[in-house]
Amino acid sequence: MSSPPRSGRGARIGRRSLLALALAVLTVTAGCTLPFFGPEPDSFDATYDYRFGIDVYGNLTDVTVRAPLPVGPNGTPLDAEVLLPDGAVRDRDDQQVFDARIVDTEFGPMLELTADRVEVVPRYFATVEEDGVGRQVEISADEYDPENPDHRTVDFRSASVSVTIRGEYPIDTRTPVGSEPVFHNLSDRTVVECPTPTTDGATCYAYTGPYYVSYDADPETRVQTFAAFEGYNEWFAGGWTGNSYRDSVSVNVTGPQDSWVDAEGELLTGNGNYRD
Repeated sequence: MSSPPRSGRGARIGRRSLLALALAVLTVTAGCTLPFFGPEPDSFDATYDYRFGIDVYGNLTDVTVRAPLPVGPNGTPLDAEVLLPDGAVRDRDDQQVFDARIVDTEFGPMLELTADRVEVVPRYFATVEEDGVGRQVEISADEYDPENPDHRTVDFRSASVSVTIRGEYPIDTRTPVGSEPVFHNLSDRTVVECPTPTTDGATCYAYTGPYYVSYDADPETRVQTFAAFEGYNEWFAGGWTGNSYRDSVSVNVTGPQDSWVDAEGELLTGNGNYRD
């Protein structure tokens, strides 16, 4: 089920922003129809996005983290060549933070991150104005003034990985469990109120799922980590529109860890505009 990463990411971000705006407008105008806008036949598209991120607020040693991968009727749509072409997860400066691979566990395939040590060095920034435009510049610890409102410190380290792959149109965004890749094919999801903006036909579910975290750290060290998987149908009908589902899990822990923990999960289905 694997597919090559989609090219033209910058253009896609613009289209996704327009789609989000269109869905917000649709939320206000639900029940109205625009029959004079028909979809362009060649514009139908389907894609999946996977994102993983981790924020570390202190030094860690002997690190292992396992985050869920989406699994559908045909297995996971992700493989190591697509998700981890160089076997690494990097920070915002493109420095490797973790070795990474896909492993099989009792809970299905997972993204595994390992590191002997993750070091967090505080960084300092100042807001400067040039030609009437403010921008952030990095400064030294000696230049940093905690009393200066234009100065700020970043006391954590972030690393992430993301990939977009093509799907087969149409993706079942209304009832993805059992027909589309999701993190955990659980039956004990609870229906909850959806956040805004979502469209009237959207349904949201809450659940808990397994997530593995193991490392040595100081008692006050915090780690926040998440994984998200989204499926989109898109087409052009007087503007880009479409529908989606999103499965996401997150974990926030403090101090040393060495076990499976319950991640907070949320599944959003049926969000957007449908042609039927």
